[in-house]
Amino acid sequence: HRILWSRKEPISYPRPIFTAKKERNRMLDNNFCGFTTQNKINILKLVFLLGNNGAGKSKILSEIDRDREELEELSRKIHDDPELGFEEFHALSYISDVLKKHGYRVEQGYGGLETSFRAEKEGSKPGPTVAFLAEYDALKGVGHGCGHNLIATCSTGAFLGLASVMEDLPGKV
Repeated sequence: HRILWSRKEPISYPRPIFTAKKERNRMLDNNFCGFTTQNKINILKLVFLLGNNGAGKSKILSEIDRDREELEELSRKIHDDPELGFEEFHALSYISDVLKKHGYRVEQGYGGLETSFRAEKEGSKPGPTVAFLAEYDALKGVGHGCGHNLIATCSTGAFLGLASVMEDLPGKV
């Protein structure tokens, strides 16, 4: 069993992740950011971790929706320029440019890997750290049939969405 932690108690599968099914289904129907249903669910998991903070949830979703065209363009750029593992210099640049445009400092070459990066947004006070890890490499002879362009875009969008409410939350993203 995998465990999903909520603010109150750990939730173990196969128990339903979402108790607010009506709200979840409404948001899934809105096709925000052009993401697949699974990617939307992953973002919604984050949203529901905010608990009853309706304004925070709304701000996160508004930020992602506001950045929709930019995120779709990011996905297309990465998809149209496939690079093999450890050679993703263009993808690194595309993602970093989006984050820098939104005012975030991007540390490239993080952890000693030339094609990795780290961007960070501090919250209102110390607390938990939420990290979005993404792959953006392609497969030789296949390109982005693996969907890593989508994974990178969803992680970027989720970061931008959550970062937009960090002034109201403890921790960092």
